[in-house]
Formats: sequence, structure tokens, C-alpha cells
Amino acid sequence: MIGARRESLTEMLHCSSLSTVRLNQINRYWNKKAKNLGFDPAATMKDSNLRELEIQTILSCLRKKDVLVDIGGGNGWATLRYAQKCRYVYLFDRSLEMVKAARKRIRESGLLNIEANPCDLHDLPKQIPKEVTVINCTRLLINLGSHKNIQKGLRNLIQSGPRHGRLILTEGIDSHFTTLNQWRIACGLEPIPLNWHNTLLDKSKLERTLKKSFVRSKKIHYGVYYLLSRILHPLLVHPEPPQFGARINDFAALISRFTPAEVEKDLEKISLLTTYICSDRKIRKP
Repeated sequence: MIGARRESLTEMLHCSSLSTVRLNQINRYWNKKAKNLGFDPAATMKDSNLRELEIQTILSCLRKKDVLVDIGGGNGWATLRYAQKCRYVYLFDRSLEMVKAARKRIRESGLLNIEANPCDLHDLPKQIPKEVTVINCTRLLINLGSHKNIQKGLRNLIQSGPRHGRLILTEGIDSHFTTLNQWRIACGLEPIPLNWHNTLLDKSKLERTLKKSFVRSKKIHYGVYYLLSRILHPLLVHPEPPQFGARINDFAALISRFTPAEVEKDLEKISLLTTYICSDRKIRKP
């Protein structure tokens, strides 16, 4: 029994060590991106149309009186947009180079209601200002290197938020990615490879956690955009590779903005990214 416990402890320490190494590799990757691209929106996402859909969704959830924490805000490309609508915005990011890029752009913008600081998600509960009303987290959990880190990070996000505030979470869903690739294969296209630094979320675990933690929550999908940009567009230009900046993706984003919610619901299973808007955190009974 003692030997089995020692083996179990050794295995746990090994997994923890591997997780730390992977996190450091991911952090170096984002530092390099920030050094090379600075304030360029491509520093955190190549698909500018999908990025704009995310931003518009988040902006629609914000109010003039809000004090926002944008955790994993990167170089501040989207965060500066949020600052134009909120009373005050705190940008936090683990990548020091991303924070440097954000601070430079903040100074150039002349905005006085936004600041950028280095902060790891796991340190968020200690850093969160008391006046915060909204926490936004966009594609951060998928960059934590393991499902264990994702669960720990999600708990920190939930516990850091104000009792009657909101959590806006935009993340990649594992099963949606699988279905999207199944549709592509059925159409004669190659499956999309997963970025090495991404660990997609388990939908059932995520939604179960959110349901236990919040009184209200709703989902926003981008299935129409994924259908047009990841399946129709590649089919039209085959055998040439599709380009993110192609005109058809501009139209795909425009159509997506005016798509009724019930249509998006029908295409939920191919929407790799999904935005969860949660409010009124539940108080756990002792």
C-alpha cells in the first residue's frame, strides 16, 4: 500500500512538472508573438472577422457604469474598445511582453480609464479590485496547458467575480471542434489541426460548473460564421488554401451578425468558440 502511494505521488509530481513546463512553453510563445507583432490584432488571433464577432458580443454585455477586468487581455486590442464603453477597465495578462504592448498602446490612446498589469489567472483572487462588476475571459482557459489547469482556472474566475456581477467567457469547445472537422471531412476537406498550445474545454464539465455557480447564464454561438468561413469558403477556393482576410469571410461575419438566435442554435455543434454570459453567482452553503 505504501509503495502504491509513493508511485501515485511520483506520478502526480511528474504530471505537475510536465504541466508547468507546458505552461512556460505557452507563455514563451505569446511573449514572442507580442515582440514580433506588438499591437497588431493578429498577435492574439489571425481571423480578424471572428475576433470582431467576439468583441461585438462582449460589447453588447457591457454598461457605462461597469468596472471590467479583462483577464488574458493580451496586447489590449479588444480591451481598449471595452474601455470606451466602461467606467474603468483593468487588463491582466501572464505575458509580460503582451502587457508592455498594451501599456504602450494605452499611452498612445490617451484613455485614462484603463490600466494593464501582469497577472496569472491563478493569482487573480488576490488582484481583483473590489469595485469590479464584470470579468471577461476570452480564449484564456484553452491556453492553460491541461484540463486540470483549466478546472483550477475556471474556479478562480468564478470565485473572483462579484456576487451580483457577470462573467463573460469565450472558449473553444472540444466536441464542437470534432463535429466541425467531421463536417469538413464529409465535404472532402482536410480536418483543421488543433494549435499545439490549445487544450479545448469539455462542454459537459464546463456547463455543469457554470450551472452550479450562477443563477443565470446564456450562450452565444458563431456557427453560421464557422459554416461559411471554414467549410463553404475552402470548398469555393479549393485546391488553393483559404485566407482569413478573404472577402467572403467579411460577408460571413456580416451575415453572422444578423442571424437569428434560433438559426445559430441549430449550428451550435460546429461553433468551435462559444461565449457564455453568466450572472449572479450562487453562494455555496456551508
